[in-house]
Amino acid sequence: MAKTTNSDVIKVVDREAAVSKARELPKWLGYAGKVLLFVTAMYHLAAAGYRPLPGIQHTAVHLGLGMAIVMLYFPWFKKVRDRKWMLAMDVCAAVFSMINMFYVAVQYATLNERIGFAPGLFEVIMGVLTLAILFVCAYRTMGLAFPMIAGVFVVYMFIGPKLPGAFSHVGTSIPKFVSSFYLTMNGIYGSITKTSADVIILFIMFSSVIKYSPIGDFIMELATAALGKFRGGPAKVACVSSALMGMLSGSAVANVAGTGCITIPMMKKVGYPAKFAGAVESAASTGGQIMPPVMGGSVFIMVELIGISYNNVILIALPIALLYYAGLLLSIDLKAVAMNLEGIDTKERPRMRTTLKTGWYLIAPIALLIFLLAQGYSAQKSGFWAIIAAIVVSFISPKERMTVKKMFTALMEGVKDASVIFAVVGLASLIQGIVTVSGLGLRLSGILVGLADGRVLLLLLLTATASIILGMGLPVIVCYSFLALLIAPGLIELGVPAVAAHMFIFYYGCLSSITPPVAMASLVAAGIAKSNPMETALEACKVAFPIFFIPFFFIYSPDVLLMDGFSLGAVRAYFSVFLGLYATSCGFNGAALPKIQIPNMVLRIALVIVGVLILVPINGTDIAGIIILGMIQTGILIKSKTMGDGEVQSA
Repeated sequence: MAKTTNSDVIKVVDREAAVSKARELPKWLGYAGKVLLFVTAMYHLAAAGYRPLPGIQHTAVHLGLGMAIVMLYFPWFKKVRDRKWMLAMDVCAAVFSMINMFYVAVQYATLNERIGFAPGLFEVIMGVLTLAILFVCAYRTMGLAFPMIAGVFVVYMFIGPKLPGAFSHVGTSIPKFVSSFYLTMNGIYGSITKTSADVIILFIMFSSVIKYSPIGDFIMELATAALGKFRGGPAKVACVSSALMGMLSGSAVANVAGTGCITIPMMKKVGYPAKFAGAVESAASTGGQIMPPVMGGSVFIMVELIGISYNNVILIALPIALLYYAGLLLSIDLKAVAMNLEGIDTKERPRMRTTLKTGWYLIAPIALLIFLLAQGYSAQKSGFWAIIAAIVVSFISPKERMTVKKMFTALMEGVKDASVIFAVVGLASLIQGIVTVSGLGLRLSGILVGLADGRVLLLLLLTATASIILGMGLPVIVCYSFLALLIAPGLIELGVPAVAAHMFIFYYGCLSSITPPVAMASLVAAGIAKSNPMETALEACKVAFPIFFIPFFFIYSPDVLLMDGFSLGAVRAYFSVFLGLYATSCGFNGAALPKIQIPNMVLRIALVIVGVLILVPINGTDIAGIIILGMIQTGILIKSKTMGDGEVQSA
């Protein structure tokens, strides 16, 4: 196997960045930008390793530094990114963001004493300008969709008295708005921003350190050594390596860029079509956001909103993530059967013993992270020590040893990667505050419950659709936060357990990364695979089709989420969902285990229907589906043996 190193990965990521909206700063300003990135990285490391500033000071520093970085590195329009007047305006906005940061940090001690009092003219001006720059930052990094959504909520806060029925509320004025959402932790400095300041930026920096170190190469080699020999081996390597990298990465797109440049050429080499190779990588990388312990950072917001411990959320999320990858591996394996594909040649894959012997210690940062989280250490402290461990093992590695320069580059690049999050979490916190203060969350939940007329399935379908549509234009962390505030209470009111409702919303928000027409993960994978982006996205949905039904299963089979030990109900539930994934994968890929091709289209459609019946177990449909699947599988095996050529020609 041709050797691919982290430098190749970084080149792919750099090419992706080259076509993005990020600007190259002039030399005189570039030094200031690097200092800003360095200070931001060092502050958050110091806050995690020692202690952060208290209360609103910490979130103000986080948001102020982040807004300054966005204004410097993300210009307004591509055509004016290098114009002097545009650069001057951006520098002024960045400086103002820093001034605002210092003002809030200095005044924090008196802010609580002034709750309920109208702010002065100076504070009103500061608040309005800060909110305006925050909207601009969100637009520059994420496009128009999310700022427009946030803008609707701001307008809603002002026109409340004029609205009819359940949407009506007392309204507000500009001074009251500034007092409520700029000078307190109910607004832009709220709990979502605090989670970003405490945890999310650390894990993005951790992911960047992994990218610049030999740890990423070791994960790839380990997956290749373990799975490369099996049929369709490269696709299975993509699946497992993306899961492992996804444990640390907060972005499906970054995961595709990091692992896809290695796995996609491997898949194409053994015979997979380019669009299928891109589809597998994008689907596998999307699942990385569901895989604990990081879950794209959303897990920490979930803990905050649900009010249960981090360990409990992880215990619930892990089996769901394993089901996701079990379904994906089944689909990959059956596709390999249908195409008569084999694994990677022995000469071209690394040996497991050699890989472990030369790089076993590189797994230490990941093991340490999982151990600390399991022992009850805070995510902030765990992330800090994981970064330190990754840097240490990278310094001692004889292969691609990390230098001091590369270490600081990795940390600063991590901060720049996190800048996309800075603005959106500020607006997400603002929306959270508006929903709470206006009472919209409770009212909207009541409206949705009334619309569903007590039918849980209808509300679930509406929620899944909303999650996918919103997730197309927003980071999963923002999509989840938004819908968790607005829709989750309605699901809970209809009897869905709180953790199940939140996991349902989160899961479908993640799947938006492969769902057309946007499908960002599939878009990046298509670029690497040199395939049509839309065809790649559609193929990814086809590959992941069985996985789309998993959330319905854990809604209708609560044993999956109770985690009260290995109860008989839980074992039966997991066995059922696996059979459902198997049946649907057989239908979509035209193959069955152990190694039987199924070209008959009627039989394939029947298998898909049977799989859906099992995966959406309403009124005992899973039992009926399992019985029918058993009959079909038995018939396939009998006919295969009768024909003697491993192929079933008809039902």
